[in-house]
Amino acid sequence: MTPTTPRPPRRAPVTGPFKRARGEEGFTFIEAIIVIGILPVVMAAITGVFVVGLKVIGTGSRSNAGIVLGQSHDRQLIQAYFPQDVESAGPVCPSTCTNSTGVLYAGQPTTSLNGATCVTSFSNGQTFGVDEQLVLALTWQGTPTITDQTVGPPSTTTDTYEADYVIQTSAGTALSTTGTPVGLPPAASPVSNTPTVELHRYYCDHGNSANNINTVIARSLNNGWNVSTLTACPPFSTYAPAWAAAAGGAVTLNLTDNSCTAYSITAEEHS
Repeated sequence: MTPTTPRPPRRAPVTGPFKRARGEEGFTFIEAIIVIGILPVVMAAITGVFVVGLKVIGTGSRSNAGIVLGQSHDRQLIQAYFPQDVESAGPVCPSTCTNSTGVLYAGQPTTSLNGATCVTSFSNGQTFGVDEQLVLALTWQGTPTITDQTVGPPSTTTDTYEADYVIQTSAGTALSTTGTPVGLPPAASPVSNTPTVELHRYYCDHGNSANNINTVIARSLNNGWNVSTLTACPPFSTYAPAWAAAAGGAVTLNLTDNSCTAYSITAEEHS
């Protein structure tokens, strides 16, 4: 007879609270204990990152997250509009353009329109030359539209567009023209009553006024006073809220925020 190998004894089935149902997945009790122990360590590290970030943002007597976020929002809006406008308006003219395409004006805030017409088409309670000053004026033509005629050759129409960058006070206070700050210092009046300076983008479709729109693309510009320290900024004539320059096939928009920090954005014209 052939010897047989004895079969191993059968393992007794698991019963009780530790039994896992067929097809059921999940954590064991030991795994759950490990996760509960690790979780506070991870949360403490994440909380520390936020605390450090808020301390960096909150440096200064009046600086806070709202100020920094407002300044960051301004930069994002300007980046969204300014490069596209400059590219549409190219080529850049060295001075006031005589045609219908190019840069009508780029310079220090001025009370002269320099050929710009868009800003004056809005009824917003502001008075150009008093609480509004021109910084940059761009104009360009759209793609010609060809329309078939019943009799004769097709007709061609081309719309002209314009974008005027204008600084104005939110409270209607006259802007400075003498190199002095706007309004009263925060120490002499509540900060909320100190006029803020905004940069507006007035856009006009000269073929269809229904498309005209006024967009505030910067609300945290320099009004002569540092909102963080309640002290005066350097000479207001040097740190103007906004001014532009056109040269070498590019346009640069220079701005100073309400913490007296100057920054520039340059856009290349479309060749």
